[in-house]
Amino acid sequence: MRTKERIESEQKNQCIDGISRLICSTKQHTTLKLYIDGVEWNNVKFFQVSSQWQTHVKHFPVALFRSKDD
Repeated sequence: MRTKERIESEQKNQCIDGISRLICSTKQHTTLKLYIDGVEWNNVKFFQVSSQWQTHVKHFPVALFRSKDD
């Protein structure tokens, strides 16, 4: 796959229904920088999000960013 095709395929938006829990973790020897409601959390190894909201939340957008070094 050429670089341009790979970049275009990575930039597509997805909407997935029926998720009850999302777990994100890092590879060994790396950590995440996580932003939740504008608060920065450094050196995070993993986090999880559950759909146990007591409100009318229908969508929960998640954005994944990769540094240029990866």
